[in-house]
Parts: sequence; C-alpha cells; structure tokens
Amino acid sequence: MRAVKLILPLALHAVASSAVAHQPNLGLVKATVNTNGNGCPLNTVSSKISSDGALVTYIFDRYWVSIGPGQPAADKAANCALHTTIQSPVGFGFAISNVTWRGVATMDPGVSITVSSSWYLEDASTAKSYYFAVESGEKPREGMFENSTAVSAGERVWSRCVGTQTFTFSSRVKIESANKSASGYIDYEWETVSGLWLQLDLLWRECQE
Repeated sequence: MRAVKLILPLALHAVASSAVAHQPNLGLVKATVNTNGNGCPLNTVSSKISSDGALVTYIFDRYWVSIGPGQPAADKAANCALHTTIQSPVGFGFAISNVTWRGVATMDPGVSITVSSSWYLEDASTAKSYYFAVESGEKPREGMFENSTAVSAGERVWSRCVGTQTFTFSSRVKIESANKSASGYIDYEWETVSGLWLQLDLLWRECQE
C-alpha cells in the first residue's frame, strides 16, 4: 500500500447544483492516497489535485492487461483500490461529479477491454458503480481511448461536514476475446499518454448542518 500526501491552496469555485456549491476558501485541503492491488503496486501511481481543488488525477504506470498466445491467464485482468482521505475545513462537503478514464490499447479484431469502477464514501452501502468497454470490432485497433461519465445530481453522494472524509475508488480492467489466437494489451506509452489515467471531478458545497 502506498501513501501520497497532497496539499493545495483553495480558491472559490462556483458550480451549478440544487444547493449553492463552491470550493472551500479557508486554509488548505490535504489529501492522502493509499493504493493496493496488482494493477497499482508500490510506487506505480502518481496522484495530484488541481490548484482549484476540483480535480483529482491518478496516473497508473503498471495497470496492464494482455491476451494472446503464450500470455499467462493471470494477465487478462488487473485491479486497483484507491483510498483517498481528504481534509478540508469543517462545514464543507464534496461529491464526485464526473469520472474520466483514458488509456492506450492495441487489439486484434474481436478483442475487447472492459473497465469496471465503483466508489463510496466510508460506508460501502453508498457505493456507485459503472463500466465501459473498448471494442476492436472487425479491424485491428491501436491508439488512445477515453470514457467520461457524469454522475447526475440525484446520484451524487455527499461527504459529511466533519472536515476529514475517506472515499474508496475501486476498479478492475479485463481483456478478452472469443478467438484464442487473438492478441491485445494496454500499452505502457503512446505519444503523450502513459499508462492508464483516471480523473475524478469534485464538487464542493457548504453544508447546512
């Protein structure tokens, strides 16, 4: 498990929501990210928060999957859990409003990659989940893929107003094909993209408690 400490200055950030939502503007927000899973071994995940506190980004250097003749069956799937603890001024809460994945894949015809994600705030009963697939179709595919999913206002889970909250974001990447001779893999690097990349958009609001 790896811990990375993040510190950022706060700036006012207005957003549209059912309540008045904005970035906390007192002191600093601090975040500690712990990782575990065969898709994110020690020292293979870079993490940062944007200067306005609205984006949390994770870059994975070893979140790889592969399939093809001679490839071990264990390489077909990988997983990672990110445990992010955010410290903010008491009286403010946050929620994940958008999830974006980006990566690079090389796939023979008939190969598909599925990315499954779920997240919750301390209480697993609040978990939200989704998945998307990257398909090669009838032709080989090589290059970058990206998927961005918005979390609707009614589906957002807001943190409490206690100042320190932990959310867990878990994911699993799987590659498969009905053709046993087909090959495919997540590339380590292609042009300006390195490994898998995950971005979480955060909304902030002043709690009414």
